[in-house]
Amino acid sequence: FFFLITSTAALAFVNQTASSTNGKHAVFRFSMAGFQDLVVSYASQRTGSGFTNQAWSFSTDGVNWTDHQTISGLPGAFATQTLSTIAGLNGATDAYLRLTVTGATAANGNNRLDNIQFNATAVPEPTSLLLLGSVALGGIAYRRVRKRS
Repeated sequence: FFFLITSTAALAFVNQTASSTNGKHAVFRFSMAGFQDLVVSYASQRTGSGFTNQAWSFSTDGVNWTDHQTISGLPGAFATQTLSTIAGLNGATDAYLRLTVTGATAANGNNRLDNIQFNATAVPEPTSLLLLGSVALGGIAYRRVRKRS
């Protein structure tokens, strides 16, 4: 099992032998510090004998994994896949996302992934929240003073 970057710059999961490659995985490591609600999207395609399933799981230590979602019925032409929101990595300094592929039936089968995007919502820092709260309270106090005048 190995990765191949194609001339069009897609990441290919190439099967060397169907029996030994099914169940292998790739791991993405990144930080979610200051972020929440990760959503992953990517374009994927498969050859006729390529992997039929892409199982995604996540971890905060790279050892203990939580199953998240399995994408099945992968198309023969590139199509967008989007995972449901992953809240289990919110704020994690070390975040891991693992992709496990299964279902290949021949050595020449493969999956290709392109335009992999990790999108998350920034969490405001406590000082930013304090500033926003102060501005809001200041506005309320100003309104009350004006009403009395």
